Amino acid sequence: MANSLCPRAASRNALVTLLQEAQIPTRLVWGSDDDFQKVSFAHRDIREIPGSDLVDVNGKHIPTEDSPVTVAQAVLDHLGT
Repeated sequence: MANSLCPRAASRNALVTLLQEAQIPTRLVWGSDDDFQKVSFAHRDIREIPGSDLVDVNGKHIPTEDSPVTVAQAVLDHLGT
């Protein structure tokens, strides 16, 4: 019932469930100053997704705009390139 009232929660729960089931390394790259999706949400997600980690970068909701080089490096590091 609660998820039907909050589509974002339902989407987030579905995504976390899929990532849990996939059992693949997952990296979250999050803007430390994001006022829309707080970094505390990312900390919660990495606790729930096995094999995940978090790269906290300078920036807000779209960290690729605020810290493009840092975000790109975090992705490359995760891919092992």
